[in-house]
Amino acid sequence: MAGNSVKGASPLWFLRYNFKSDPRSVGAKVVLTVDQPGGDPDAIIQGIPRPIAWYQERGAGVSVDAPIAGRSFYTSLGHLNSTWQDQTFIEHVIAGVNWAMAGNTTRAFNPNAQVGNIQTAQAGTAAGIPPSSRSMA
Repeated sequence: MAGNSVKGASPLWFLRYNFKSDPRSVGAKVVLTVDQPGGDPDAIIQGIPRPIAWYQERGAGVSVDAPIAGRSFYTSLGHLNSTWQDQTFIEHVIAGVNWAMAGNTTRAFNPNAQVGNIQTAQAGTAAGIPPSSRSMA
């Protein structure tokens, strides 16, 4: 995933965001970082080097102990209209979205995916909603 989403990245794509924590502390895999100038008090909280794009995977489908199953991709890039004209940036976003959608908790590329969690699935069944009609994210 990482290689496809960062290949050819431009150093001019970002507007700096401040985060309350380092996404690596909850298992995210960072694919892009930015160097911080010395003395930035937020740098330690957000992680060094500062993450600006990452992905993570939680659980593997319908499971009692995986209520947050799924994949996520985050990028803090893309503020300028000109960034969305850059083919390499577009490939970064498409690679991240494709990776997230290809997980076994989405039906986008996997028609047999187990979507949601067991509590959501049981609630839908109890309400008389057939599995094929449910929208579970």
